[in-house]
Amino acid sequence: MTTDSENLMQVISIWQKNNKVESTRQLQENLFNNAIASIFSPGKYYYFILDFFDIGFEYVHPTVEEIIGCTAENFSLDFIFQKMHPDDATSIQLKESAAANFFYNQIPIDKILLYKSAYTFRIKDGNGGWKTILHQALPLQITVNGKIHHSLSVHSDITFLKVPPDDRISFIGINGEPSFYGLTTHPNNFLQSEAEFKISIRERELIKLLADGLSSKQIADILSLSQHTVDTHRRNLLKKTGTKNTLELTVVCLKKGMI
Repeated sequence: MTTDSENLMQVISIWQKNNKVESTRQLQENLFNNAIASIFSPGKYYYFILDFFDIGFEYVHPTVEEIIGCTAENFSLDFIFQKMHPDDATSIQLKESAAANFFYNQIPIDKILLYKSAYTFRIKDGNGGWKTILHQALPLQITVNGKIHHSLSVHSDITFLKVPPDDRISFIGINGEPSFYGLTTHPNNFLQSEAEFKISIRERELIKLLADGLSSKQIADILSLSQHTVDTHRRNLLKKTGTKNTLELTVVCLKKGMI
């Protein structure tokens, strides 16, 4: 049986394989603002900055203690793997392999800073219960030969949405880059996408607001639309995604990485 430490070392080796410290370039300020805006957090969250060369955290936000019961000072990759659900500790290796493959083999170097990856996993909290975490990672700095040096990761607690575990990962483009939703990490059909439905930018904005628990009237005010238009969008989204209600719609879109 694979131990937590072995799982951790296997994930670390995925990213260390070709990384060497060289001069770096980072996300431009205007693109950084767009990238941060793309981070969706439907609920409580914490975030951290990871140095891929030292495999250590340069900063951890203190809300990590409120969510999973670990102080920022004691939070580490080793802690994550010790507390991660055993089934997810195995699947996360496939997800991180898929992420490395995408960033290093599937897109050109000049596009690396224009994508975030997203997937879910489960972790034990300070009370012994299981939290479902939406992991979103955004490269902040890369070397001149295209290796990720620093990344920003946001972990959102989406336990209340009751999202079932899966082996999929999504890559969301910013600044107009195309997105790739719900890609499988299974070795037999690696990075193949499942059947997609088309969600417009406006519809994605609406889903995010619905997931935050806002009413049609509140959403109409925020988006400068009529309440009737918002209700029409809601009905169309349910029909388009084959879902029965707002909660189910949110779960489906989260699983696909569409919000």
